[in-house]
Amino acid sequence: MSPRLQEEEDEEGGLSPMLANEELEDGWFRMGAPSGFVAHLREVELQALMHSGMVPPLAGLLRGASLRCLSRAIQAMTGAQSGWFKAATLFDCYCSKFAVAIEELPTTCLSIARITQKFDLSSETPLPYSAEYSLFEKAAGCAEDFGAWLSSAGYDVPEVTSDLVHKSEMEILRGLKWQIDMPCVERWLTAYLTRLSMIGDNGVQQVLQAVQTKSFVLARAVVMCEPVSEDLTNGQLALGLLCLGLVEVGLVPMSDLRPKELSLSAWTDMYLSSQPSGVVPACTRSAAESNRVFEMLLLCAETDYHDLKQTVRGVVEALGTVLASIHQHQAGQRRA
Repeated sequence: MSPRLQEEEDEEGGLSPMLANEELEDGWFRMGAPSGFVAHLREVELQALMHSGMVPPLAGLLRGASLRCLSRAIQAMTGAQSGWFKAATLFDCYCSKFAVAIEELPTTCLSIARITQKFDLSSETPLPYSAEYSLFEKAAGCAEDFGAWLSSAGYDVPEVTSDLVHKSEMEILRGLKWQIDMPCVERWLTAYLTRLSMIGDNGVQQVLQAVQTKSFVLARAVVMCEPVSEDLTNGQLALGLLCLGLVEVGLVPMSDLRPKELSLSAWTDMYLSSQPSGVVPACTRSAAESNRVFEMLLLCAETDYHDLKQTVRGVVEALGTVLASIHQHQAGQRRA
């Protein structure tokens, strides 16, 4: 049974926001997502994004190649992709504040991959030097492949050496003032889902795994195309994808996420432009049950109904851009 919730009247949007009782607060605390945690993540994220945009952004082709290099390097060092979202966030934050020469991108990517691995709180006991060196060699090969691609385009890329990478790591850490534990999409989604799973009934809990899986896939697509910024933070991306996931599994109607300034027709068109399926999912819950899910979301995300809708709109627009880019790429391949 989910913990019982106290409620109070909401003057905005006709919803009654839930208030967590002591039992729920204790459960969230034990799961590492207590009340105030979302506000803390928002503050940390906004601080990390301060002074972003001080240098011209990387061209999309170069940024995409850099993120793929990060992915391969992390896979080589850890055998998984769990650190990629954090590494991508570090990369975007650093490159938005400091001008990174194109020739230095392979070294920068490898350095950020190593920083992510070293400071990952879930890392196990440090490896022996011989094993760590072997992993470095594998990851360095990914950076060298990236460098070879840049060299073929006429750039004078330096050899990736351990000394050069160590120097780059220290420059990045000092540049970011050692603030590298930045909330990434993965961390945000985990926090939201943890909180929601402790409130929702069995119907909600049963679909959260599917929502999580789909959200991570879409998040990766968005992050590959759009750098994290104050316009679309990782927290907003995670919350918007969570809401859209609940629409897809039929727990809430898409129309109830419509921003006030848009007509239902305009909102539907915007939504459809962001969905590969091209259809609006049918809601399988009653209006009262859907409202209950929204109330849970507001409590879990520590937000209000208006801001929730605006967040979803931003994510729908981002997904629409990603889908249009994919269609354009596919069309170009067919012409070729």
